[in-house]
This record gives sequence, C-alpha cells and structure tokens, in this order.
Amino acid sequence: MKKRLWILPLALIAAAGLFVAGCELMGLEQKGLEQAGVPEPANDSGCVPDTFDIWAGQHYDAGDILVWNCTAYVIVEIRIHDPWVMTESHLAWAENCAKLPRNKKGHLVPGRFPYKMTHNPPVTEYTYYVPLGNLEPGDTIALAFHCVVWRDSINEETGWGHKWKGCFKYVIKKCDLKDVRLPAYPVKMRAWHPWRDSNAFWKVQLDGIDDTTDYNVWNGYWRGWCSEMNVELPTDTWITVTLLSSQAESLPNRVKYGEYGERRWDCVNWLLNNKPSNATYYDIQAAMYYLLRETDVRPGGLAGQMASDAITYGTGFRARPGDWVSVILLTPRDMQLCFIEVDP
Repeated sequence: MKKRLWILPLALIAAAGLFVAGCELMGLEQKGLEQAGVPEPANDSGCVPDTFDIWAGQHYDAGDILVWNCTAYVIVEIRIHDPWVMTESHLAWAENCAKLPRNKKGHLVPGRFPYKMTHNPPVTEYTYYVPLGNLEPGDTIALAFHCVVWRDSINEETGWGHKWKGCFKYVIKKCDLKDVRLPAYPVKMRAWHPWRDSNAFWKVQLDGIDDTTDYNVWNGYWRGWCSEMNVELPTDTWITVTLLSSQAESLPNRVKYGEYGERRWDCVNWLLNNKPSNATYYDIQAAMYYLLRETDVRPGGLAGQMASDAITYGTGFRARPGDWVSVILLTPRDMQLCFIEVDP
C-alpha cells in the first residue's frame, strides 16, 4: 500500500504550460506552480496512470514515467530508480509526434522542449503539471521526455522516455471521482485510547460487516481519530454506528460543521497522507481539531505547521486509489464523533 512521504513546502514544483486551440502548445515562462500563480492541483482523479520506462544510455532501465490526468491537469510524474539520480529533465508534448520540437533532420531537440528543469541537488522524483485547456476525454497527445541521470556520481548518461530518442502517446481519460465503498446498514464499533503501536488516537474495531461484499472496510482494527473536542466516548464498549465517507457530496450538519465553521475534511485527508515522521498522535490530533473547526486557535509547534501546510496544499484534495481517506463513524449525539483511516 503506497504511503506518501511528508512533503515540505515547495518540495514538489513543476514547470507550467498551456494548451490552446487545436492542441498547439504555448509555453509559459518556466517557473514553479506557485511562482507562476498556478495552485498545485488537487488529486481529484481516479485515473490509473499509464507507465513508461526511462532508458539511460540506451540499455539501462533508469526509471518510470507515470502519466495521468485529473479534471484540470495532465500530470507527468518522474520516478528514478536507485542508484540513479536525475540532474536535468526536459518535457514536450503536442498533437502528434511530428509536431514535437525537431531539427531539420527530424531528430528531437531537448534544448527546444518547452518544459525543462535543472535539478540541483539531484532528485529521484519530479512532477510536471500542465493545464488541460480545451483537451477532452478521448483526445490523444504525443509526449517526449529527455533527462540527464547520474550513477555513483561519476557515470553520466542521457535518458529518454519509452524508447530511445522517441515519443510516446497518452489518451486523455474521463476520470470518475473515486470514493470508498461502505455498507449502507449500521455496524458495530468499539475503541481504545491511545493506540501507540500505530501512532493513532484510537484503536477502533469494526464488526458486523458482510465479508462477502466488495467494501473498503471490513471486520477488524483501524486507526482512529476524534472529530469533536470535549465529547467523551466510552472505551471498550460496543456502539452501533453508521459509516460515512468524508468525501460524500452531502453530509449531516454534525459531520459538516464544527463549533467555528465548516470542517475542512479535504485538508484532513491531505494530512492523513502527509504526516511527518516525527509527529506524535497528539500532534496530529491537535492539527485535526483545528482543521475540523473545533477551535479557532491554531496550535503551536509541529501541530500548527501541519495544520497550516494542510490548508495551503490540501484545500480541494480528493483521495486517489492508494491514498488514505477519512471514514466517519456516526455515533449517537452524546458520544464522540470519530473517524478512521481507509484506503479506497
């Protein structure tokens, strides 16, 4: 199961570009998304990426290129294999392979690729985002990727995506927003605090789920958290609850609103996928209380930084397959409103 690394501010930036009518490319000045005034896109797509190899020196499998689209962007994620690292990257795309930047002999010219970045220090991952513009599902684009990679700090090689000095194609997909599949009937839960082994506020056990169905939850133990401050939950006691996705289009007011306004479930879900390794369950819970509008005072220290980063980078976040998402356990009103982490 894929877990995301803690992402520091501006750790993932990308060159920005734009498609205009007829899929002709117009390059913007090469800047990071934030510098170019383009917010980092929310992960609002359930599309499965297409994967292409990166060949270094023609013979070495040095990495992968993952290409997918969300509702607003085409996303090109570069992943370099150990022991290689990447020092330069160049990306181009057009309506077809013939329209990619080429010289008079018809060879691709990376120096004329509109999207480029020098990576100093070297990186093993990098992501380019380009607005979809007028592209629609079913449209095909041609891409070319070139890079410079190093191995053991002395062996420099040129790398190309998919095939040596060639291009590869991607078809824009109609991506349905994915969500967790939950039983519509009540189930039972009980909880213990804290669950230090999993660095969670609650150890939650679910029971009464039909194990013959294709739900994203099952009878067993889950990492749990609080949604409300100053509301108790009886421990080691079976309680009947209803399961709700925090990404549902409509939610009960108790789930939707905290004491100080509308709960930021999108930011909470981003935080679930970007917990810093040195955060304790206490830090994480304090940040969540602020995001869930149970207090209007931002916590200090690491908890406050997590809350701030979640608002900056997680507004509009929607989980993709492999991401964690909050599933609410709708308890009786006199009991703590809890939620668990689920992988859709």
